[in-house]
Amino acid sequence: MKHLCKYCSSERKSLKSLVNHERLCPQNVDRVYVSRTVGTTPWNKGKIGLQEAWNKGLPGTFLGRKHTEDAKQKISEKLSINNKGGRAKWYTVAGQRVQGTWERNVALKFEELGIRWKKLKTNRDILKYSMDGKLRSYTPDFYLEEFNIYLEVKGFWWGRDREKMNIVLKTHKDKKIVIIEKEQYNKILGGELVW
Repeated sequence: MKHLCKYCSSERKSLKSLVNHERLCPQNVDRVYVSRTVGTTPWNKGKIGLQEAWNKGLPGTFLGRKHTEDAKQKISEKLSINNKGGRAKWYTVAGQRVQGTWERNVALKFEELGIRWKKLKTNRDILKYSMDGKLRSYTPDFYLEEFNIYLEVKGFWWGRDREKMNIVLKTHKDKKIVIIEKEQYNKILGGELVW
């Protein structure tokens, strides 16, 4: 079947194409006009892409600049406090957000045993340490005020976590930091205080 314009008799490949053509056909007295200002550049022409801007180091990009040591430290602290973690799900226990089922279960056990606990999320709770010549920040998982103890719940060791924790333990000998692995975790769930 041929699709011919009723105004100019030009042939179109499909009915949809024909309908659109007839709507805009120059010989259609009731055609829809597309409003364009003559001599202006469309909004999307001549715009430089973000990647090109980065490559050229244009204003508003960070190319060619580096963070100061103070800025790096602030970024490290913020990331330590607001650690989004890997794939672990977040839970709320007693109004505090904990990460992963192990932290949730430990927090629930503390609630059951009446142990006051705190999920650390403030700048004063950050423990500084140096690794690879850089000053870094570490925030333990829990603080038990009545025992003056920090707990780090470790269901799985990622990357250089063991090395990091060894450095933190050596750097902060004045703080009691207990690493809770599977054996200690099971004891805590059984109601035993492992510290």
